[in-house]
Amino acid sequence: TGESTLNQWVEQGAGNYTLTIQPDAAVNRTISGTYKGGLFRLSGADRVLIDGRYNGSGNYLTFINNKDTNTTATFQLISLGAGLGCTDITIRNCNIKAGSNTVTNVFGIFGGSSTGSLTTGNAGGADFDNISFIENHIYDTRNGIFIRGTSTDQMNNLIVSGNIIGADIAAESITEYGMYLGYVNAPQVTNNEVFNMFFDVSKWAIYFTQNVNNALVSKNKIHNIKQPGTTGYNSVGIYFSSATGC
Repeated sequence: TGESTLNQWVEQGAGNYTLTIQPDAAVNRTISGTYKGGLFRLSGADRVLIDGRYNGSGNYLTFINNKDTNTTATFQLISLGAGLGCTDITIRNCNIKAGSNTVTNVFGIFGGSSTGSLTTGNAGGADFDNISFIENHIYDTRNGIFIRGTSTDQMNNLIVSGNIIGADIAAESITEYGMYLGYVNAPQVTNNEVFNMFFDVSKWAIYFTQNVNNALVSKNKIHNIKQPGTTGYNSVGIYFSSATGC
């Protein structure tokens, strides 16, 4: 239902425990709901692996937020402030779908602060470190991946690799941002495919906002991006939007 949030757990004993969510067989599983906001929320949680593989292969987990209004996400990573972000988080080999690709501020994966709204205007979250999005298929959403740190606490060790962002049919495509990344030191953006962006707004396959340093952007495939009308004018593959802090 989306009413429950995964918070950082209280530990006893040796500590540094991990949580893994994965399929128990090579069978497609769909976990879905309809929720205004982030359906699957990690609020300051650390050491979480969501892995759609079975025995090391396949994408057998599909996560869907069917809500078709703005300020919604399928996955939401929430920072509660300095020292209270999400660290050591991996989401990999999952199918991630939202409820609309035409409504503004709808996200497949969103990472930001708890105090800001669930929009591209969110100021970003402190203490996001060791975050990995690997080999997911993200589709039928306005924005694929949005995550940003802060100017005083940039993200470290952000990996966005091997993801397929888009769909073969326009009705399930990504329409505005394939990925939107900012306030991050040395991100690795590699081997992703972003494609079939046709909706009548400005669009960017890979978008870096300010405070991005030492980025590695390599072996990505970006194709089939078109501006069909006059609502927006940009159809851009890779865009660095600011020199500030870069």
